[in-house]
Amino acid sequence: MIALCAFDALAEGQARGVAQGDLSLVLIKREGIVYAYRNICPHLGVELNWQPDVFLDADGQWLQCSMHGALFEPKSGRCVFGPCRGQAITSVPLVVTDGMLYMM
Repeated sequence: MIALCAFDALAEGQARGVAQGDLSLVLIKREGIVYAYRNICPHLGVELNWQPDVFLDADGQWLQCSMHGALFEPKSGRCVFGPCRGQAITSVPLVVTDGMLYMM
């Protein structure tokens, strides 16, 4: 397991980036659950964020690709709008132990 951050370091509704070596991840907390995805758009292979920790659309509801505006559902990673509709960002399994988030 690889430690990412403290569970409480993410506020409800917040998304943030975490790097582990060459692996770039986006973490997002929804309804008390943290979801993790590889920070790569399935359409163009670019990182989703346009600035550090800026992953959400203007309403804070969807993960958004900075390149073409595709929208991804935070709980499933599924693209609901844009050229990659029906595809998904890659989920990364997490576990919470002693208040810390770990990547499996």
